[in-house]
Amino acid sequence: QYPAPEPSPQRPSKILIVDDDPSLREAVVHLLRHSGYEVCEAIDGQMALTKVQGEHFDVVVADIVMPHMDGLAFLKAARQLDSRTAYIIMTGFATWDSAVEAMKLGAADYLPKPFNLELLQLIVARTLEKQRLAERAREAEFYKRLAQTDGLTGLYNHRFFHQLLAVEISRASRFQRPLSLIMLDLDFFKQYNDHYGHLQGDDCLKSLAQALNLAANRPRDIVARFGGEEFALLLPETDETAALKVAERCQRIIEKL
Repeated sequence: QYPAPEPSPQRPSKILIVDDDPSLREAVVHLLRHSGYEVCEAIDGQMALTKVQGEHFDVVVADIVMPHMDGLAFLKAARQLDSRTAYIIMTGFATWDSAVEAMKLGAADYLPKPFNLELLQLIVARTLEKQRLAERAREAEFYKRLAQTDGLTGLYNHRFFHQLLAVEISRASRFQRPLSLIMLDLDFFKQYNDHYGHLQGDDCLKSLAQALNLAANRPRDIVARFGGEEFALLLPETDETAALKVAERCQRIIEKL
C-alpha cells in the first residue's frame, strides 16, 4: 500500500543552470562545480525542458527572460514532470508580479540580478538542505505508518489496534462514556483462496477493508485488520444499540460486494 521512500542519494547533488547569458552561466557553473556539485547547463527553457525530461535534477536555477521559452513557461512545464526538483528563478527584470507568479508555480526561491555569486551558492545550499529535511520527514512518516498499518489493506494492524484499544478503554472508563467493539470474521475465506488463488484473495480483503471504512464512517471510528480474514471495528461514544446498527450496515455493504 505504501511504496518505500527512495534511499537518500550518495552522489553529489545534481544542478541544472538555465540562462542565455554565456558569461553569467559560465561563472555560475564554475562556482557550483567548484563547490562539489554535478552541474549541467542549458541556454534556454526549451533545451532545459528536454534535459529535465531525460534525467532528474535536485535543483534547477533558471532565468526568466530567455528566447524560445521563458523561465516561467519552463517552470510550469517542468514542475509537471518532476515535483521533487527545486527551482530557483533569477532575472534582471525583477517585478513583484513575476516573483509572485514564480512562487505560485512552485519556485523555491527568487533571485533578482545582478547578484553576488556567493549569495547564489548559499541559496542553493539552503534549498538542498530543505530538500534533505523534507525527505527525512517523509521517511519518518513512512516508517511510522508502516509500523501502524497493515500493508495489504491499509487498515490499522493488530499491534497498533491493541494500543488504540487500551487508550479508548481507559478513556471510556475515566469519563463513563460508551465504547463498542465489533469483531468480524469472513466466512469460507480459505475455500475462496483455494479456489480463486491468493491474488484474488488479497483483492477480496482489500475490497472488504474499503467496505468497512464505509460502514464505520465517523472520523473517530477505528477499523483494523485483526489477523488473516479477521477484522475489528472500535466505536467510541457508541452504545450497544448504535453498534448493532453499524454491524448491520457492515453486513449489508459486504453482501453487495
